Amino acid sequence: TLLFWMKDTAVYYMDTLSLAITYMASDTNSVLVPTTDTLNLSPKKSREKILKEMARKAEDDQKEFEKKLRRLERAGDSAGIAKLLEPKIDFISASLTSGSSMSILSDVTLTFKEPVTFLSDTAIHLYHKVDSLWESVPYEIEHDTINILRYYIYGEWRPGETFRINIDSASIQGLYGLHNQPIESTLRFNALNQYSTHTVNVANPQPGYTVRLHNNSGSVVRTETLENGSVDFFLLSPAEYYVSMFNDENGNGKWDTGEYESKRHAESVWYINRPWNLKQDWTHETDEWVVDNTPLTQQKPDKLLKEKTKK
Repeated sequence: TLLFWMKDTAVYYMDTLSLAITYMASDTNSVLVPTTDTLNLSPKKSREKILKEMARKAEDDQKEFEKKLRRLERAGDSAGIAKLLEPKIDFISASLTSGSSMSILSDVTLTFKEPVTFLSDTAIHLYHKVDSLWESVPYEIEHDTINILRYYIYGEWRPGETFRINIDSASIQGLYGLHNQPIESTLRFNALNQYSTHTVNVANPQPGYTVRLHNNSGSVVRTETLENGSVDFFLLSPAEYYVSMFNDENGNGKWDTGEYESKRHAESVWYINRPWNLKQDWTHETDEWVVDNTPLTQQKPDKLLKEKTKK
């Protein structure tokens, strides 16, 4: 999926947009060469239809406004009339992480519905609640390199502690000129006794062995390199988990598929064929895992196989 934001009305009012896309494709000699194709994109709704819908909505909104105004005038509600007559201001849509039961490892993000052209980091304030007082504490903000609508906020989060983020008004400007309202968020992190710990022990460990923890949908939630035959997963949210391990042959910290041209096989992967239901303030340590005790075709848990099939 390609997502474009366009500011020039002369462009996005056009009935058809033409794009030139260049990619690598095999020629008649099976050699990869740059190839360019043209795509013509047409909107589902014409500009004329959109304008008619906007005019109809504006007319309906005006009728609703006049109805409310007459009702307030009959009631003699001067305060309500004044509020109704206040000019409507559009603000950039923003979402800031908040929660009353957060994991210490949770991402704290600031997300928008359109690209941001200006963000004043001096207008973002992080506070830590100490007794009944809010103390200003340092933080870092980082723009996501993949999702340009998202920013990460990093602080020294502490288990069992409460933090607050305040963002001043008009400190953020979107691509289409909209500014932000004041934004506030409270973050309450779980105490240490609300987490779980899981220790995985492996018999006959080899250099490069890397252990992964999966949730019950099969997604990898944590990855740790094996050291001295064991690995500890701390600060886990109580839930059901599965364990796998791969041989990180190239040391890049992730599992790599095979590559036909270089005749490289995919890195070896093993599973423990059972789940672990971790509870709050609970530590579990596995017996020594002998990866060859179970045939590879029987290692992956059925739950993970079923989830993959559904997708």
